[in-house]
Amino acid sequence: MALTTEWRCRIDNWRRELPNHFYRALGVIDLRGFTTTGQLSPAEALQGESRPMPPGTRWGAKWEYGWFQGETVLP
Repeated sequence: MALTTEWRCRIDNWRRELPNHFYRALGVIDLRGFTTTGQLSPAEALQGESRPMPPGTRWGAKWEYGWFQGETVLP
């Protein structure tokens, strides 16, 4: 398919810009949290007893809410 000069230029610009939008992992965020079937306000959730929630922790049963917290420092 032959492209006009305008479209060739557009595609070249997109190709140059696209790598700027790729995901790049910066680290791991260790999450803590808890689950509940109660609808909590953020203030109430802060009172909940959190525990480590490593990747693969099962949650999300019907009507179950998850409250999570983590901390990170970005470069």
